[in-house]
Amino acid sequence: MKPDTLILRLSASKLECSYRNESGSPVVRQLTDFAQPGSLCDLPTTDSTLLLLSAEYFYFREVTLPLEGYSLTPQTLSWLTEDTVAENADDLHWTILEREGDSLQLAGIRKAFLTDILQTLHFAGVTVRQAMPEGYGLPYHPETWTLLQQEDHWLMRYAEHKFSVLNTALLEHLLMRNPAQKTLSFNPLPFTHEPTEYLPGQDMLACWHQQAPTAEVNLLHGPFRVRPAVTLVKPALRKIAFCALLLALFAWACVKGFVFWQLSQQNTKLSAQGTALWSHYFPTDKRSSNYKFFFESAAGKTWPDVMSRLSLISQHLNGLPMLKIHQFSYDKDKRTLTLTLKVEDAGQLAQFIQRSRDNFNFSSSPSGSPGLTLLTSEVKP
Repeated sequence: MKPDTLILRLSASKLECSYRNESGSPVVRQLTDFAQPGSLCDLPTTDSTLLLLSAEYFYFREVTLPLEGYSLTPQTLSWLTEDTVAENADDLHWTILEREGDSLQLAGIRKAFLTDILQTLHFAGVTVRQAMPEGYGLPYHPETWTLLQQEDHWLMRYAEHKFSVLNTALLEHLLMRNPAQKTLSFNPLPFTHEPTEYLPGQDMLACWHQQAPTAEVNLLHGPFRVRPAVTLVKPALRKIAFCALLLALFAWACVKGFVFWQLSQQNTKLSAQGTALWSHYFPTDKRSSNYKFFFESAAGKTWPDVMSRLSLISQHLNGLPMLKIHQFSYDKDKRTLTLTLKVEDAGQLAQFIQRSRDNFNFSSSPSGSPGLTLLTSEVKP
């Protein structure tokens, strides 16, 4: 708990406020007419306001999840607890106090009550940032009940996350039924209970200042979550932000425009290169686009039919893995085809020349490069 925390404790007819003064000493005030608008504006301004609620407003339940990976939502928490409360579980706001494996410790409070008290305090000038049961201010010891008298009732902490408010008669009956139960009490009991250890008397707010709770509990979640305050921006800052936005948009548009211009220039250059290359090989075809799609048909109309010649050569090379095509060209003026093969077996080369005699009359000559053989053939019709 922060040193500047403003603690509010709601009882049946009054509101107790506690904070530390400039010297660090706790200051406690009691207000009876706190429902009027602005009635709490004189309290110290702080970003940490804690609301303590009596255990009588809560249902404390322990439930077990039915399935591994069970989805925890307000609706599913209501389903898990609907058989354990005397009213409609959907009307309660449930908070998970602790989770250990598949076991959940829950606290439920009426949504309407929590909404009313938060709105009342807000209109009075205080925004609550955290709310929790006031019983967390009592010390906890396993298998021990801790008691604090509040007017004619007793606040009891009987488990780490469970609290109750009892009248004197019910407390006496409960301890008579459990004579060996260890208890810690801040106030003298009006009856005898041997296993009782007495602590120095103090009120609830003093307990909170002296012993901050270790549990990180906050009822204000989900629909009760505190929204961050809206900060108004000065007109000058708005103008600066608007100008910065315009500058960013202008820079973005300039970058996009420059990239588009570069792409356009590259596309124009590539289109010109493609047109020149197409015109060189197919001078009679004046096509200016879609070269890939029409390449095969254009090649078939041009002497020699390159695609059919390559197809025949590939057929003759089937079964001759030691021969690989390195280069293929033709001379239109001399009407000759030139095939350069990568030869790893001279026998397969001779076999290839023999196979292709029906379509070509290849004659071999050295290529000047090791492993390569130059084959020349006149074009047959």
